[in-house]
Amino acid sequence: MNDEKIIVLALAEAKADKVEEVKQLCMQLVEASRKEDACISYDCHQSKTEPAKFMFYEVWANQAGIDNHFQVPQIQEMLGKAQELTATPPSILFWQKLS
Repeated sequence: MNDEKIIVLALAEAKADKVEEVKQLCMQLVEASRKEDACISYDCHQSKTEPAKFMFYEVWANQAGIDNHFQVPQIQEMLGKAQELTATPPSILFWQKLS
């Protein structure tokens, strides 16, 4: 089954002294992103064993929705602060449903 929906898995690890700041920014992203037209679901997770690690699991209706998402101010702000806030560069992977 081929589906136009696109799954995004984004991983980030906050610097030790920035965990709470990253968590707050993540929650702001969730709230704003869920309002976007092409957003089907947008969830943020924090590791239970390594609290500095965060994972976003997102489902978008199409590529145009993702392209638009990366232009909104909240994402631009987060990406602009990534070097200051994260221990390593964020990893963003795009997936398509096969079955």
